[in-house]
Formats: sequence, structure tokens, C-alpha cells
Amino acid sequence: MVCLASKLNRRRSIVLGIGLDFGTTNSTLAVYDGSTVSYIRIDNAGENRFVMPTANYMSREFTATIGTDALYLYLELNQGRQVFLEEVSLGVIKVTHGESNTLRGRRDRGGDTTVAVEVHAKVDKNMPGHLLRGLKRWLGMGSIETIDIFGVRYGVVALITPILVHIRKRLSRRILNQTASIHLGRPVEFETDSTGGNQMAVDKLRQSCRYAGLPSPEFFPEPWERPSAFWWIRPRKRAPIFWPLTLAEVPWTFASSRPGPRGSPYQPHTASPQVATGSIN
Repeated sequence: MVCLASKLNRRRSIVLGIGLDFGTTNSTLAVYDGSTVSYIRIDNAGENRFVMPTANYMSREFTATIGTDALYLYLELNQGRQVFLEEVSLGVIKVTHGESNTLRGRRDRGGDTTVAVEVHAKVDKNMPGHLLRGLKRWLGMGSIETIDIFGVRYGVVALITPILVHIRKRLSRRILNQTASIHLGRPVEFETDSTGGNQMAVDKLRQSCRYAGLPSPEFFPEPWERPSAFWWIRPRKRAPIFWPLTLAEVPWTFASSRPGPRGSPYQPHTASPQVATGSIN
């Protein structure tokens, strides 16, 4: 038993820092023990298990399958099956045109006209499950309150949490100590709508981390990750100003940074990073 415990402890180590890239498409996790940065295998399948598709496959039994396993299960269960489309109502759209009713006469300058149209869609009612990808894009959308999963309404937080639970379980296999926080990359600008925003996205992501049992997240704007990593890898090759361009997220972000005081890692040069483009679909 002592020998077995010793082997297990050698696989696990004291960790000073944790970094999580929770991406729209893929996610990866790394730990730092004071001298070495090590990636953690978080995917159960696939060629590169250090990089996991940010995917959640929800079955009709409401069980979640995560990562490459989710993609494989989706493909397996949908090969050769019969598709049964059924029309469902999505609601009513109303449009009001001001002063457009000419029946009231010119003196009244016309009244308002309201047109109501009921909206329907064809839905595959024979699906064995829902493959959910790109959930990160919904975090800042106030108009997306819940998603219908086989008659049950799930919030975005509830769908992201199983992915983070999976990551937390892989993390617990590697570390011995309880860390106070985890560094989590985030876009400078999340995708948002008129009722959402960046703060809503950050709050929901923080809530998902708490429900998943992860340490309290410290959010790190993604453009600043590149110059910081460059500084640690090549501390002698310091550029006066660094221009990181983030292409992995939507919208793209383009900002500048410069070295911090006394040789510290690169710090943001612009108080408010500029968005190079609008939302690109």
C-alpha cells in the first residue's frame, strides 16, 4: 500500500498556478509547479489529448458526454437513422407601422397598423441527443436565456458546467494541493446583443466555474497572454511594444502592450483594447 501511494503521489504534484483556455472550439489546461509548465490530458479520445473539443452531447436521458467522446457518440448514433421532421411553433412576431392606416383619412394622418405572423420551424423529433458546440458564444447574449433540450429548459451556465466538471476531474488527478484560483483566458470583447454584455458573460463563466468545483477564476484578456508567454520563453528578446492579434475568437481583437517595470511581463499599453473588426460569422 505504501509503494502504491508513493507511485500515485509521484504522478500528482504541488501546483502553484493553473491556466485554463476555455475556448469556443477547443479547450486546454496547464499547471505550473514553480519551474515547469505542464499540459494535462483532459480529452478521453483523439490524437492529441491535451486539446479537447469544447463539446457537450446531451442524450434523451439528460446525461452529458464531453470532448471527442461527444463527437464520436453523435456520429455513431446518427449514422443511418431515419429523420422525422415535425413542425413546431416558435412564437409570434409582431411589427407595428406608425401612421400607416389610411382608412382613417388624411386629416387624422392615418393610424397605426400592426401585423402579427406566427413563426414555425421543422424540428427533427427523432434525434437521439443534442450536440452542443460554441456555447461560449452565448454567454454574453441576454436574449438567449434558456435552450430547449427535449422539453427541459437549460440555461447556458447549466450546459457549460458539465464541461468544466470534466476538466476539474482531470485536474484533481494531477494536483495534490488546493489552489486558491485558476487563470482563465477570456476574450476582450465577448459576442453580445442589446440585452447582454461582457459583464454578463464573465459572471456566467464565473458561475459555471463555481458550480463545477473549480478554484475561483482570475480572468486574463487573451491578447495579453501572447506577450506574457513570449517574455517567459525569451526574456532577453524584449520588444519595446508588442502587438498581439487574436484570431481564434469572434470578434477578432487587436491591441498593443509594452514591457512592465523592472523587467516584469508585458502589460497592456492601451487602456481600452481596440476591436479590429466587428462580429465575423
